[in-house]
Amino acid sequence: RRPVILASNLALGFDFILMALAQALPILFIGRMISGVASASISTANAYIADVTAREKRAAAYGLLGAAFGIGFIIGPALGGFLGGISVRAPFWVAAGLALTNFLYG
Repeated sequence: RRPVILASNLALGFDFILMALAQALPILFIGRMISGVASASISTANAYIADVTAREKRAAAYGLLGAAFGIGFIIGPALGGFLGGISVRAPFWVAAGLALTNFLYG
């Protein structure tokens, strides 16, 4: 399961770079399709937690994962809007950096 999550982070990193460099709308659409496939790792993350967490700590780990997603849904659009005010491509570069950092950290 870990290789799936790592591959997903790597693919997302390169996908966000593709979208940051896109010069035409069809390239952005292709990037969004790749992003949709590569970011479908939520169920894998849940299964990974079940694999690596002791039974008595599993509920807390699932809670942390849910909290991380919730915080991301709140902070992500605000940060993207702020970065988009600086440059239209900035949100993609920051997202690429985060995804590739997650890949390297993982």
